[in-house]
Amino acid sequence: MNTFDRNITKLYWMNALSGSGFHFVVYTLFMLSKGFSMQQFFLLGTAKTLASLVAEVPTGMFSDRVSRKWSLVIASIVAIPSTLFMVTSGSFVAVLIATAFTGVSAAFVSGTDTAMLYDSLKAANKEGEFHQALGRMRWYGSWATALGGIGGGLLASRSLSIPFWVAFGIIFPVLFIGLALKEPPRFAEPASMEPQRVHLKESIKHSLAKPAGFFVLYAALSSPFFGMSYSLWQPYLKLISLPVAYFGLFYAVEPLICGFVSRQSASIEKRIGMSGSLLLIPLLLGLAFLLQSQFVFLFGILFLFLHSVSESHFKPTLETYINLRIPSSRRATVLSFKNMISSLQYAVLAPFLGLTIDVYSLQTALLVLGITVLMVGLVFYVVFRMQAKTIMQNKEASYEQ
Repeated sequence: MNTFDRNITKLYWMNALSGSGFHFVVYTLFMLSKGFSMQQFFLLGTAKTLASLVAEVPTGMFSDRVSRKWSLVIASIVAIPSTLFMVTSGSFVAVLIATAFTGVSAAFVSGTDTAMLYDSLKAANKEGEFHQALGRMRWYGSWATALGGIGGGLLASRSLSIPFWVAFGIIFPVLFIGLALKEPPRFAEPASMEPQRVHLKESIKHSLAKPAGFFVLYAALSSPFFGMSYSLWQPYLKLISLPVAYFGLFYAVEPLICGFVSRQSASIEKRIGMSGSLLLIPLLLGLAFLLQSQFVFLFGILFLFLHSVSESHFKPTLETYINLRIPSSRRATVLSFKNMISSLQYAVLAPFLGLTIDVYSLQTALLVLGITVLMVGLVFYVVFRMQAKTIMQNKEASYEQ
């Protein structure tokens, strides 16, 4: 095993530990236990996404032009105090600020972990294995989340804060593994003399046009709906009267489904193709929201697994489509720009979602989400089909000439 093969193994470990998510099981309930309303809860999410929005492109440029390794290390360093204050404080303003810093931490990771994986594979002459490697990373992470879900649920039955303390402790091994990473060889050469303004301009071009543009926008505008769905899982589980002690079982089974689908994502994409994948993802997610809005009973938990299947095919598939269409020197910046668009959309929509729940009901919010997802997905699918038809016509015209 060479140095960059070991990099890949370390990235698997970092992803698994970071995603173990002992606190995910009761995150929403813990914040509501502080006395916050659903609108305040979504304002916390907005603060995180706005902070991430501001930090996305600068951190992406830092990763591209300075160091992918140190981008991941800084993420862990920032997460330590922000997580500590988020857990210990009962003040909404203090928790809001701490949550915002977790957004900055996430921005340092956003795009960088995927770029680091791709560049490490490329350095090991294995870039053709990226889709499989990304699916494998999600699979390992899913097992970690499953174990974290079981453990978090059991710990939460004693106190909602205990899973958060465990999550806080996990930051430190993630930090040490990050310090052990080896920078890809691209960084061993003199840094590019391209001005930052030019780098940013060209990266934005790759994000909005050129071969990757459509897929960047598809991924960016679809991602917030997955984020909002996760925030509604716990209120829905409470609505269908699932005891909190059993939340961990759901959070154990769900990531295993995620991991299995992620690992099979490359095979699924080969069978149904690009067009089928772009249609299947919003169809499953929209259907899940609609079913949740209409049926409130214990077995409604099965609808949540549709979210998992959709998201698990969405992430590795779209990451592959995008990474294959952008140069390594701009990889993290383009991915960060994608996440910046996603964060902006979440920041605009999430408070309205929380207000809808407070004023109307959770079921009404789920109905609105379902209709919106299906409409957005249909628009993208039609645009894709039109683009594909145009490309085919141009090829035929060129052939005839």
